[in-house]
Amino acid sequence: MVVHLSETANTQEINQCLIRLRRGDDTAREQLLQMARSRLLKMARRMLKDFSSVRSWEETDDVLQNALLRLCRTLDHVVPESTAALMRLAARDIRCALIDMARHYGGPQGAAGNHEVRGGHSSVFGRVVADQTQDPVQLTYWTEFHELVNRLPDELQAVADLIWYHGLTQADAAATLGISERTVQRHWREVCFQLYSALGGIPPGVLE
Repeated sequence: MVVHLSETANTQEINQCLIRLRRGDDTAREQLLQMARSRLLKMARRMLKDFSSVRSWEETDDVLQNALLRLCRTLDHVVPESTAALMRLAARDIRCALIDMARHYGGPQGAAGNHEVRGGHSSVFGRVVADQTQDPVQLTYWTEFHELVNRLPDELQAVADLIWYHGLTQADAAATLGISERTVQRHWREVCFQLYSALGGIPPGVLE
């Protein structure tokens, strides 16, 4: 079963909203944002755990509102062509929201840089989350991680968006993107390899 943008919205409902939005129906934009809200909230909660220094200053709702505002602005001038495209926009906007917050709080002059480092470890693909660390190295690492995803080739970024950010299985990602599961597997392996190479040997693996 394909995991959709929200727990209640299905692909047909989303596509109908996209059609209405193309026709200039502003209520469709609000409906799409409501559909996206629950998915963005889950992503914000999960991703904020990795940005512990940001978490010391910002709540999940702050990240959510930032991402929703970005998505709202995007939908003002871009109509996604499909459910998959909308999901990718949501992933991009949560990613950019976290990067902006990390830059704001990071560095020697940032809020995180002026607090005690307590240590901890976080593994990208293993889902081992740092404890209440405010280690600026971790902040830099996760900022770089999301920026690297932003720079991936489009076909690889699409798979990363759905598997890493939305938590879809490889089979569901394939169905959502309309490509074969084997293609998704190949792209996901390449995503893991590129991130592994760029981030200095963090062990790659398949998202559970």
